[in-house]
Amino acid sequence: MIDPSFLYDEILTEEEKQIIDTAKEFGGEYFTEDSVRLWYEEGGVPNHVMEAYRDTGLGLLGLTPRLGGVRASFTAQAMVVETLSKYAGAALPMQSQISCMNVMSRFAREDQIKTMLDAYAKTAYPGFSLAFADDETGSDFQSYKTAVFKEGGTYILRGRKAFVNNGMFMPNVLVIAKNMVDYDDILTAPFNIWLVPRTQEGVSAYPINTIGQRITPASALKFDNVELDPSWQIGTEELSPQNIFELSQIVRTMTCANSLGMAQAALEDAVTYSQTHVIRNRPIATFQQIAEMLVDMQIDVSNIRTMLYEATYAIDKGAEKIPLVVSLLKKYAPSAAVRVADKAIQIFGGVGYTDSTRVSRIWIDSRANQIIGGTDQIMTILGAKGIAKYYSK
Repeated sequence: MIDPSFLYDEILTEEEKQIIDTAKEFGGEYFTEDSVRLWYEEGGVPNHVMEAYRDTGLGLLGLTPRLGGVRASFTAQAMVVETLSKYAGAALPMQSQISCMNVMSRFAREDQIKTMLDAYAKTAYPGFSLAFADDETGSDFQSYKTAVFKEGGTYILRGRKAFVNNGMFMPNVLVIAKNMVDYDDILTAPFNIWLVPRTQEGVSAYPINTIGQRITPASALKFDNVELDPSWQIGTEELSPQNIFELSQIVRTMTCANSLGMAQAALEDAVTYSQTHVIRNRPIATFQQIAEMLVDMQIDVSNIRTMLYEATYAIDKGAEKIPLVVSLLKKYAPSAAVRVADKAIQIFGGVGYTDSTRVSRIWIDSRANQIIGGTDQIMTILGAKGIAKYYSK
């Protein structure tokens, strides 16, 4: 792998570099191909692996030290996701967990954080999934129909959420919903976040049979007149569309970190295969068309890495260009990762189209990232707006 240290030697602290080393050790120990393939078939990471992840301290990434978390920049958090995704060659629950921790860190009250950490110390997971995308409107959060109303003094949640990772298994769900308690127009109403027990009456969860990303099984959730305890609201303030947009940037960036790790894995597998697979007494890596594919793959991987860490560094610094660089990253990275995986399959030939190599799994998991958190087409619209604003100064 080309050493990316030029991107972060002057950015990461020594403590953060140790966190990355811990992720490498964890990935090397637990993410063997035999294990990952089994998890893919069974639909999840075993509890003992998630407990080991928690015990390394990596499970608290995204939560600030003041709240009991780990001191790590957003750049370091993304590097952990990249590292683990490369070892696994698959989408993992870790990037979703880090996103959830960032949500809690930014908006939850300290007593809510303490309750979550107490539960996490006893279990393999923090105890909640993130219900972000609406069933009908996806990541177009301003058009959300999931909303909280107040009827007869009782808070009532109605709506549907889709593609909630581990939504059927986590005991609680972080639900982003419109606030219709104090507002009449759902299109302009602000948002609240609620931590809703999955067993609460009126909450229903259904599996979504996706063709990929099976280690993080997706669910659809229905909230049918769910009565809410006011203490379940995360924080006390209303959230503006800008707040939700900032949360979406976290999810999108972590999705791209996963894409980078998987693309790097596909590239490395293709290089190894092309150097060891011999036809007519020559490694296929010496054939011009194979060499061209490998070069194109490396260019894509390097570009994803540069764009990813430009975006994470901007988020760490609170830079004005965050919306632009994140939308451009999300537009480019998942589709580039698919191109890399596609070329890897081509280099492997027929065996690449089977489940005996992981490049086919990488392709199918990477393809989903072109949809998660906002499609390529939505990112084009957001990117164009960002470009116009950036150059109008």
